[in-house]
Amino acid sequence: MKTEIGRISEKYTVRQFQEEDIPDIMALCLGNPDYYHYMNMQPTPENIKEVFTALPDGKTMEDKFFLGFYLENRLIALLDLITCYPDRDTAFIGWFMVEKKVQKKGVGTEIISSLLDFLQREDFRFVRLAYVEGNRESEGFWKRHRFCPTGVRLENDGYTAVVMQRSLIPVEKLNICNIPAIVWGEKSDKVYLFVHGKMSSKESAEAFAQIAAEKGYQTVSFDLASHGERIGENEHCDIWNGMRDLAIAGDYVFANWKEVSLFGCSLGAYFCLHTYRTGNFKKCLFQSPIVDMEYLIRQMMEWFDVPEERLAQEKEVETPIDILSWDYYQYVKTHPIRKWGIPTRILFGGKDNLQSLTVMRTFADRFDCLLTVAEDSEHSFMEKGDGVIVEEWLRENI
Repeated sequence: MKTEIGRISEKYTVRQFQEEDIPDIMALCLGNPDYYHYMNMQPTPENIKEVFTALPDGKTMEDKFFLGFYLENRLIALLDLITCYPDRDTAFIGWFMVEKKVQKKGVGTEIISSLLDFLQREDFRFVRLAYVEGNRESEGFWKRHRFCPTGVRLENDGYTAVVMQRSLIPVEKLNICNIPAIVWGEKSDKVYLFVHGKMSSKESAEAFAQIAAEKGYQTVSFDLASHGERIGENEHCDIWNGMRDLAIAGDYVFANWKEVSLFGCSLGAYFCLHTYRTGNFKKCLFQSPIVDMEYLIRQMMEWFDVPEERLAQEKEVETPIDILSWDYYQYVKTHPIRKWGIPTRILFGGKDNLQSLTVMRTFADRFDCLLTVAEDSEHSFMEKGDGVIVEEWLRENI
């Protein structure tokens, strides 16, 4: 790969750093004081020199690329890349920094986008990195490039590094009857239909699709009403629009794949329970599913002191969580889940405050679902250690 590094970017000249480049590297680093603030250290010629030979255990200098990106002989950005780490399918970005003067002008995005394209051509399947906890700008940059937390945190002297990863599996964006969607993964006869939850989007399928691709599945995800690319549309994310969209997405996957399985999260799982009661899915995975919406609505009425009589009179009452709707409440009461025949496995947080453990066990027992309870996890599975719990569960069950 060493002879190919010039192909990483068409716009910038890319070359390996030499020790005589340390003054230029120092100048770039000194122009980024915020970066070092979060690391509780300052750049010096000595610690920059150490980067030239810094390697993880088991790696050699053949795997290391400490690179400068130049525009008209001016150093614009630096990148420390380790190939085949922590496994042969993964490349690791150890350090990436852009000159302060050109930040927020698309330079970082240009470089990372071209790097990811290059690594995909080199047959890498994943890219991993770590940002310094608390550095919101760095965290936001990597999330915009579809890197997702792995749940791994590395404790270092003076700071904590949060490990993120994204896949390099093929991604095709399309519209399914005007619904923005993504097809993830190499061509396959098997697919998962991924239905996201509230305050999410089709892009949230990234980590799931990575694992599914390893097991030979493609993944199709799409934006629910008022989510993702559909924010701003004059449609609510309610049961009626949800069922309509899920029916359209379901027709699409069954028309294009031989074997179809289902994943639903939170509110998305509730929509699945209403739309796919008789669906011919191979299997189903639910994470933090809403299986009893009447229970949740009554909880919200209690939390925000909204008596049933008031809701009946006003029809809609806005709360800090969502709008309580009398029509929705009536639908939920008259349409409980009475039928569900798809083989289903559920991951539920023991500290979930939207559905009780009793509610979840009742549902699982009634429909013969395999229930896994993560005792210390909340509904969102976003706290420390939850990423590992979710990943392990997905790897066991996809």
